Amino acid sequence: MSRSRRELWLERRKLQWKLRHGFKITKQELSNAKEIEELVKLLQLLKTGSIVKEEESFLRKRAGKIICDLVLEIIDLQNEPMKVEEIACNLLNAGDDLLKSAGYFVIIEKVMGEKVPPMKFVRDLLSIWRDKPESLEITIGRLLSRDARFIKVEQDLFVSRNWSPNKLFKVYVRLASEYRLLSPKKKRKFIGEAIELLETGKADFPNKDALIETLKRM
Repeated sequence: MSRSRRELWLERRKLQWKLRHGFKITKQELSNAKEIEELVKLLQLLKTGSIVKEEESFLRKRAGKIICDLVLEIIDLQNEPMKVEEIACNLLNAGDDLLKSAGYFVIIEKVMGEKVPPMKFVRDLLSIWRDKPESLEITIGRLLSRDARFIKVEQDLFVSRNWSPNKLFKVYVRLASEYRLLSPKKKRKFIGEAIELLETGKADFPNKDALIETLKRM
């Protein structure tokens, strides 16, 4: 068994012991235990430069998932469409609350054996995905565009796919109103999205037909 594989095996054994004798953790945290353990180990290997190609591929995949998990918590907490710049700012200023709500806080401490500053953890994750010299916003935008849990309503604006169709309808109408004078093309696009939600029955409002006609006249 190679040194890196033996260290990973020992880390797993250490985690299993802590889970049996440590604090009670949530079901979400428990489901993430093995993934977080491997991610933290791979982060350590990446910093030493002793990571093989197969490990790097897994590392990017797992890092991307955790970043998107955190962004989903941020957007749902804001309860508003968010621009990539806002998302980046929230990520870079992440605190314990964000890691807790995403189900990662306790398990990270258990794997590392110490408290990890959330901002450092997030920056390490982002550094794996960032292709220099691209901006952090571009990196985050690439990640969110790949994740089915997000809807890209505009070039740098995202919402959660968990939102109700009625809420999405209101978002599209608001954006159509904002672009009424600035960009007729974008206005028509968002009106079309709103009308589609009504016509397919996904969004449910009184006087649907009258509402559709009003939107067409915008």
